[in-house]
Amino acid sequence: MRATLEEILALQRQYSPLNSSAMQRRGVLIRDVLPAKILENSDAITRALGSYGTELRTQGRDATGRKSQVPWVRIFSQRMSPKPGTGWYLVYLFHADASGVSLCLSHGSTSPKDGSFQTHRPEDIDRLMTWARGILQTGSIAVGDVRSGVSLGKQKLAAAYEKTTALSKFYPSGKIPDEAVLQSDLVALCSQLGAFYFAQEASHSAIEASISGPTDGSPDSTYPIAGMDQHGFAEPDHLINTEDARRRIEAQIVVRQGGAAFRKEALTRFGRRCAISGWFVEAVLEAAHIVPHLGSHTDRADNVLLLRSDIHTLFDLQLLRIDPENLRIQLAFELRTGPCADFAGQEVNPAEGVTLETFRSRLRQRDEVLRAKLS
Repeated sequence: MRATLEEILALQRQYSPLNSSAMQRRGVLIRDVLPAKILENSDAITRALGSYGTELRTQGRDATGRKSQVPWVRIFSQRMSPKPGTGWYLVYLFHADASGVSLCLSHGSTSPKDGSFQTHRPEDIDRLMTWARGILQTGSIAVGDVRSGVSLGKQKLAAAYEKTTALSKFYPSGKIPDEAVLQSDLVALCSQLGAFYFAQEASHSAIEASISGPTDGSPDSTYPIAGMDQHGFAEPDHLINTEDARRRIEAQIVVRQGGAAFRKEALTRFGRRCAISGWFVEAVLEAAHIVPHLGSHTDRADNVLLLRSDIHTLFDLQLLRIDPENLRIQLAFELRTGPCADFAGQEVNPAEGVTLETFRSRLRQRDEVLRAKLS
């Protein structure tokens, strides 16, 4: 892959809007060679994407008429990002000045209209990127030299890409790293992409719906017992409006991450892996209180779960529960299909050094606190 990236950058220096021999060669590399090179590591990428790995696709574009100054190759879930203007994906963006290539976590920035490309509305982009920052600000990505956003130059389409890029890593021309580094970076950022997909679906993101269209389905949310269902989940009528709750959680993400010492303890005791999903990218791992946070006295090693940020949100919104008796996961109705479904019935282990009885006790206390709040 290293040689392919360098060859594309060399051809960038010979850019022409016309279909010159250099641009013909660049087109072959962008559309065919680099996408195939990426898939040579498909097993690792598939694992990193989690439940979205079976939908893995790659695609390269350099424009069919007037050649693009910023050609690209993207890595994506066919279901979550069926078109380049829709959804999140990883993308190699080649800088127009041939200075290098950036591996970006980006969202579709434009859509075709009347024979040209129209960027999404500024207010939609602002909401989208605020959501993305909320997911990303929970730690540091396990990739060196990652920066927020991307800088591609003054070309018009490049500016559109910049507005919807959450983070990127720049590889300078002539100094592309070896295959091991390239693959490691790609796999790590695929893990982050998978977290975005999961968070987007789990929260039924209104931000994404405003750009990409509504999500499919409208689950029945009626429970049989007033206040709580048979699994201890709160009925919708007894919950604070979930959209308000999600906005509040997003605004408090840094607090939810836990104090530095509390989170460090959680990372150590859970082996730096989410207690439910097993994901290991620290950018999306948070110290979640089992008994809801009531002050520093609840920041205890026996009152913590290390959870991926989106799963933490589900836990806080009482859409995901751990049964105190058998320690198995129970899901609210609306999560029993889709990417969360595989978690149902999974057994959760306590933090290292915490006994099963203590873990069960904390889970029972959690249920009592949540029931009291609904009474």
